[in-house]
Amino acid sequence: MLADAREQTLFDTIAREASEMTGFPMVAIELCDFDRSVMVYRGVHGIDLTGLPQPFEIPMDVTLSGRVAHTGETLVETEAARCREISAPILRQLGIETLVCLPIRPNGTVVGTLSLAHQRRVEVDPRVVKHASSLANFLATLFDRLQARDAVRRGEAELAAVYDHAPNILCLFDEQLRIVRANHAAAEFTGLSKEKLSSMRFGNFLKCPVCSKEGVECGGSNRCGNCELRRAITETFSGKKRWNRVRVKQSLPRPTGEWEDAVLLVSTERIQVDGVARVLLCMDDITHNVRADEQIRSQAALLDVTQDAIYVRDFSDRILYWNDGAQRLYGWTLLEVKGKSASDLLAASNIAQWAKALEAVRTHGQWEGELNQKRRDGRELTIQSRWTVVNERKGAPRAILVVNTDITEKKKLEAQLLRAQRLESIGTLASGLAHDLNNVLAPILMTVSFLKEGVKDETLSGMIETLETCARRGAHRFRASQSCRSGFRPSRLP
Repeated sequence: MLADAREQTLFDTIAREASEMTGFPMVAIELCDFDRSVMVYRGVHGIDLTGLPQPFEIPMDVTLSGRVAHTGETLVETEAARCREISAPILRQLGIETLVCLPIRPNGTVVGTLSLAHQRRVEVDPRVVKHASSLANFLATLFDRLQARDAVRRGEAELAAVYDHAPNILCLFDEQLRIVRANHAAAEFTGLSKEKLSSMRFGNFLKCPVCSKEGVECGGSNRCGNCELRRAITETFSGKKRWNRVRVKQSLPRPTGEWEDAVLLVSTERIQVDGVARVLLCMDDITHNVRADEQIRSQAALLDVTQDAIYVRDFSDRILYWNDGAQRLYGWTLLEVKGKSASDLLAASNIAQWAKALEAVRTHGQWEGELNQKRRDGRELTIQSRWTVVNERKGAPRAILVVNTDITEKKKLEAQLLRAQRLESIGTLASGLAHDLNNVLAPILMTVSFLKEGVKDETLSGMIETLETCARRGAHRFRASQSCRSGFRPSRLP
């Protein structure tokens, strides 16, 4: 605080004049640093501080000025050498015997002390104390002003640092549309130094393609009146309105000589300082963000066009994204499902299946398989599901991308086809068995026919008749199975 070299000379001068005014050969002006419990010498007369660290400091507990700093009361001591506080080596070396110490209190708070010292024991005239008190009051006023000035300096330095290092493009224009001050971001944006930008006209700062093609300074063309950035500054100067984050499309020259369409967020503010008007132009180049948003929207549109149900869920099972395909398949909208549990909404009866899928994704980064799920109306679905981990830029897993395809009808058709194939296999087996049976029954019937002609015994004839009846019944069933399978009647057995 108050450490400027010119201030040091000022305080030394005040100390010398105080010595001449009071007749005390040694005078010290000290500042209080209560945080470190030290007294800092800022102005001295009659005290040789050559070869000592600057600024010179003494702990508060080894000097009488430290006592005054804490009590805030004027001290007059004629036997200073005997006081325990006078224990600093330099004070003992000076051999101070008489000391008058007064607090310096701007706004009622002690910030320093004024000390008058003598090596002999002298009687202190009350008028000396009165003059010293007036001088302490003057120093209090001076300290107050210097502190205020230092605060202003610090504030200006902080504002200048914030202005210069702000990520936004900042330019201060005068009424002739010349740059009074530009920050580092403006210099980077234009590829010019801040010194070159100073006093540059608006037309040279942001050239418009119309004026550049016509070879005139920006503002000299009739068509230049359409420039939104120029209009933003002029309207702010005239007081019509101030711009607040207005999106502006502007063609800007690049170092390659080509023109590029940029998107800027423009804000303006009119500033009045000492009767002089200025306009602060603040711009954010959001071209990259706009293009990224357009790309994201186009990709999102592609996701919505696809027939697959696509959604994104975090590792807490909360749904983050839900495309139109998912809405068509399951019946819920994005607003209805966002933030809700995916398993609670979709899982039909296979929570264990979901758990295995999640474990596979955590282990291998992806999983593919079939899941049984349900629609909003309760209808169950068979889903071919593919899960993939979505990582952050640093590689940490962030969410899971799920792509689902409805294969319910496909599974039904497959089941019907398998059933038909099983029935065909059974029919083929039955046909084979029937052929085998036919091969067995044909000789039996032929033999029975010969036996009937040669047997005269009625008992044997009855048995042969029973054998023929049974054989023909088996042959009849064979013909019936052949008729059902092939659609035509087989040839009659002999």
